Amino acid sequence: MSHSLFLLLLSFLFLPLQGARILFLLPVPLKSHYSQIELLIDTLAIRGHQVTLYSPFEAKSNLTNLHHVYVDMEESKRAIESMNHFEMLDNGLLGDTSFLSCLQFQFSMYQISLGMSKEILNKPAIRSLLASDARFDLIIAEFFFGQEPLAVFGHKFQAPMISHFSHSAPGHVFQFSGTPNLYSYMPDIHMAFPKKMSFMQRLQNTMFGAFNHMALTWWVYPAQDQLMREFAGTLTPPLPYIKTLLVNISATLVYSDPMIEYPRPQTANLVQVGGMHLKTGQLPKDLADLMSSSVSPRGVILVSFGSMVSPSKMSSSLRDSLVRAFASTELTVLWRWEGKTIENLPANIHLRKWVPQQDVLGECALRRKTC
Repeated sequence: MSHSLFLLLLSFLFLPLQGARILFLLPVPLKSHYSQIELLIDTLAIRGHQVTLYSPFEAKSNLTNLHHVYVDMEESKRAIESMNHFEMLDNGLLGDTSFLSCLQFQFSMYQISLGMSKEILNKPAIRSLLASDARFDLIIAEFFFGQEPLAVFGHKFQAPMISHFSHSAPGHVFQFSGTPNLYSYMPDIHMAFPKKMSFMQRLQNTMFGAFNHMALTWWVYPAQDQLMREFAGTLTPPLPYIKTLLVNISATLVYSDPMIEYPRPQTANLVQVGGMHLKTGQLPKDLADLMSSSVSPRGVILVSFGSMVSPSKMSSSLRDSLVRAFASTELTVLWRWEGKTIENLPANIHLRKWVPQQDVLGECALRRKTC
């Protein structure tokens, strides 16, 4: 082999590489939503991409190519924190899978999302982004979680968009991804019906899907489109209708797992990423000691209602019933609890403001305990 040919082949090993400029728009003040995608943000930055993050949550990593822009969402945060899920459960707004209850809950969520969109678009940080001459190669946001107007940035920066959805996909996500969504045998996630529905369940599922589609088409999307146009003003090229922008989203990352989902047809641009945020960690010493065989020989019960539900808002009767039930067992109870401590707590119940759930469950699996 000649020296010139050898040098030519060798030069292909040193091709220049350039990271992408990725914009994350995650202004909603829901910690559980942010934590699901936080690892992806850090990983992209670690791999050399230039990442810009708009969020009310501070980035934990100190990577030089991860630029965080704080978005103050105190109004939405207070509204979310004021929700009492236990009262909603008592009033039938949650837990009731009937057609009217599900529709009422869905409409209340649409009202909240419109208010949240208005707050987001009025934030100085978001307005400054619209006025900037920045350039991005990719935009990632929760477009289908009441933040549809953020799709305007895909149009402004002429960049492909990826949507992140924090739980199993509802009907409108299937619609925009081109995935079949047949009400006759595909239960909507809000209805909690089994995969083999009865005739009445199919009828309710169809009615819910039809009414929900009409509400989105004639109320939600026109209102979101108006908010988007008031925010964006005049853009070049002209801004299309909001549904056109949403249809052009390149892919949607859905936080679900095919192992626990009903079988259904699915297009390639709807990607299930359940468990994407999981990473191994080490239990804090106090929890490790609590879960040790000497302290908890019979096993551990982990009680957590998620980060959105504050257990301190439950009624005293429900709280006392749970305490009595936990006290009657020989198991150690680890309970994620916020607010004032519970008086006269039995010795086997331990309250913690925050619990590293994955690490606790991993410890239970490792030691073959009840958890």
